[in-house]
Parts: sequence; C-alpha cells; structure tokens
Amino acid sequence: MVRTTKLVAIALAVVMLFALTGCGDQTKDANAAIEAANEQSDKYTALDNEISALMDEASMADLTPEGVKPGIEAFKQANAKFEERKAVIAAIKSNFEKIEAYKVSDEIKTYAKQQAEIATMLGEMDELGMQLVADTLALYELIETNSDDTARAEELAKSVDVTSQKLTEIDAQVTEKQTASDKYFVDNGLGGE
Repeated sequence: MVRTTKLVAIALAVVMLFALTGCGDQTKDANAAIEAANEQSDKYTALDNEISALMDEASMADLTPEGVKPGIEAFKQANAKFEERKAVIAAIKSNFEKIEAYKVSDEIKTYAKQQAEIATMLGEMDELGMQLVADTLALYELIETNSDDTARAEELAKSVDVTSQKLTEIDAQVTEKQTASDKYFVDNGLGGE
C-alpha cells in the first residue's frame, strides 16, 4: 500500500501590507483585499494541518477488514475538509483578482496576479488530494469487505501512485512560484519598512 502524500501547507501572501501613499489611487482597497486574502490564508493553513493529521491517521490503519474502519472514517473527514477548503481558496483568489481593477501600481497588480495563480494551483492540488482520498478510500473498502477483486485493487493502487506523483510535481511548482513571488514583492519594495 502506498503511503498517501502529505500535503504541504503553503502560506499564501504572508506579507506586510503595502506601506505606500497614493495620490488618488486605490492602495487602501488593495491593502484591504490583501488583508482579506491573508485571513483566508490562515484558514487554509489551519485546514491543511487538519487534513494532514487525518491523512496520517488514515495511512496508519491496520490493513485488515476491521483495522481499516478508522482509516475509512479519517478519509471521509479529510474529504470534507478538502470540500471546506475549496471556498477558502476561492476567496483567496477572488481577493487577489479584484486588485487588477484598482488604480494601483503595475507592481502591485503583478504581485496580486502571481498570488491568484498560486491559489489556482492550490485548488488543483486539492482536486488531486480529493482524488487520492477517493482512490485510497476505495482500496480500504475493498479490504473492509474482504474483496478478492485484485484487478480493481491494482487499478486503484496505480491511480494512487499517479496522483501522488502529480501532487508532488504541482507542490514543487507552487513552492517555486511562491518563492519567486516573495522575491518580486521584496525586490519591488512593496512591503512596509
């Protein structure tokens, strides 16, 4: 049985609010949008911690018909947390996307666009995470029912491997994009002193 990939918490937009003075621009509105995105980012991180704990719990289940029952329950709870997190990611993305319409510097708009792209990728990771949960849950249910459907078990195991690999790849891309965005933020003096 392949151990499920533990999702890494990505703190979106852990940044200082812009310490810029604007002449008739909407820097205050951009600051409010970033602050709202940061609040959602905190919720994302809290949910990520809960999902990781549930995934760890599920992966430690004894692979016997009785032993997988706690794992099945943990996977179901993790799936519910993924569903809850969809709204959080959407809110993060929405807050950053609204900055595009504001009268603020191009640097602020570029940074906001970078963060919205990262939020999109986090949503993709969660879709893969939910697929991983569904496939592993189906494997556990085969064990629970003492099924002898080895073809189905092999199909699910292969899907878990493929999904885990995709998750690892997107996670690396998110980390790379977040690092570049953080550098852009600092290099363009968008933070407070």
